[in-house]
Amino acid sequence: MHLSRRLERIGVAIAGLALGSGLAPVLHAQLVRGAVRTAGSGAPVENALVLLLDEHGARLTATLTDSAGRFAFRAAAAGRFALSAERIGYKNVITEPFAVGVGETVERELAAPAVPIALAAITVLGRDRGCKVHPDEGAAAAIVWNEAQKALEATRIAQAQRLYRLTLAHFERDRPPEGRAVLRERSWVTTGISANPFVSAPAESLAAHGYVRPGRDSTAYYAPDAAVLLSESFTDRHCLRMVAGDDEHAGLIGVGFEPVRSRHLPDVKGVLWVDAATAMLRTLEFEYTSLPFHVSGHHAGGRVDFEQLPSGTWIVKRWVIRMPMVGWSPARRGGDFIIGLNELTLLGIREAGGEVRETYTLDGRKVSENDRATIDGTVFDSTRHAPLAHATITLANTGYTTTTDSLGRFMLDSIPQGQYTLTIAHPAFDALGLAPPRVPLSVAPGAALHVTAAIPRAALERARGAVSRATPHP
Repeated sequence: MHLSRRLERIGVAIAGLALGSGLAPVLHAQLVRGAVRTAGSGAPVENALVLLLDEHGARLTATLTDSAGRFAFRAAAAGRFALSAERIGYKNVITEPFAVGVGETVERELAAPAVPIALAAITVLGRDRGCKVHPDEGAAAAIVWNEAQKALEATRIAQAQRLYRLTLAHFERDRPPEGRAVLRERSWVTTGISANPFVSAPAESLAAHGYVRPGRDSTAYYAPDAAVLLSESFTDRHCLRMVAGDDEHAGLIGVGFEPVRSRHLPDVKGVLWVDAATAMLRTLEFEYTSLPFHVSGHHAGGRVDFEQLPSGTWIVKRWVIRMPMVGWSPARRGGDFIIGLNELTLLGIREAGGEVRETYTLDGRKVSENDRATIDGTVFDSTRHAPLAHATITLANTGYTTTTDSLGRFMLDSIPQGQYTLTIAHPAFDALGLAPPRVPLSVAPGAALHVTAAIPRAALERARGAVSRATPHP
């Protein structure tokens, strides 16, 4: 059967998620309300994360402050409570416990520290292998994880309160196991009230049953969303370690997570990347682990990019999930098929993802103007001194891809600002065992970038020579 048709028969199920509400009504109950202001100046702090805690410090609920720095909670019953105010890049402030009587309204004002947390001063020495569950509060991994969680919590609340109307551009494509050719592709656009734009499942369900669940006709892959990463069931089953930024993560500092050794269900490992200067959360990169079939990490995983809107609220900006599709194929031994014996084979990779194209308030006001960039260029084959046609151009770990024309030209448009890696793939590279060339790019808002890439002659000739030496002459 033709490969693309076989891929069609291997379904990949994607399940949705509904999130709970973040801010409770404030009528006919015990009320806790107040404001968050900057220590010293007294200026209101908009979109600060405020937590309502019980007297033992356990979290009850959370919300974001408005433009005047105000917040309000409804307590389910009378009792003793505390408040915590958090903002990204700064130390938290926590009140002493206070009593709230039946039907009583209590006002509290919190002074948010103005001294920033110096993430840039954190040094990662080599590859930090000190992966710990619940690292000590002052440990570097705990500090960076806490800053990332502030943005995750703000993202979860924005989704739960359904504050925006989003236009989402989705894509889904199938690729062969190796190489960048596209066997099948479709794209579509949806518009709706803000909710989790990609796939997850309740944290306790993922803890109990894993992130990958084979079914009779399909396999479900679940991505870790903000609610999952914030859950106790996640932090109890994953250890944390520091990760230094590399060429693709310049200016960032990462906190890596991976399942504890006793965890044998399909799970996830990855890195949350945070801006070292501002402590802003940028990206989540992850791979699936302990899959029910043998597949390498780069075939199964994903990426989620976060963005803070001008209003200060957080959204998931773009995402992509890579899902291996496996099926039964005739077994091979020494290049020959074995009649009557089948084996599980990687048939292809399904990529599903999308991005937020437009964000509006519920009354129709555009929240932000995202100036899009364009990237064009030409790719040459140095061995033939000619353009390289039909090469696949991709921004790694995103949905942006195209192919070169007969003159080796390409164009990618509507690119949001950010750090990317452009890859160039071609069937000739696959046949020769060459890794796709990679070009780091920094894309500014509204930029027009031009890339000229020449495939190195020496690399191609070495690869062709190796293939020739490995192939016996008749």
